Amino acid sequence: MAVCLTNAPSMFKVLTKQRLRWDKSIIRFRVRKHKDVYLPSENFSWLNFFALFENVFYNVVLDILWWVYIIDLILNFNDFLQYVIPMNFTIYI
Repeated sequence: MAVCLTNAPSMFKVLTKQRLRWDKSIIRFRVRKHKDVYLPSENFSWLNFFALFENVFYNVVLDILWWVYIIDLILNFNDFLQYVIPMNFTIYI
């Protein structure tokens, strides 16, 4: 049986910094280290290509689009924020 101990952030600001740090490491290690995914050679694998694409898409692109979505809500739907934000969190939960 494996036992894993971790310190989870207790404040939202600390959690945000942790997630940003993890997103930077995806770029630093996954994209830069695995150049064989972009340049087909004898080490090229479609499985690695799709795994890298999925990882970068979900952890970088969708994180950026989340903030674009929030800014769009604030700028264009300011009157409906009291309904839209609770509805979104209810759907996510």
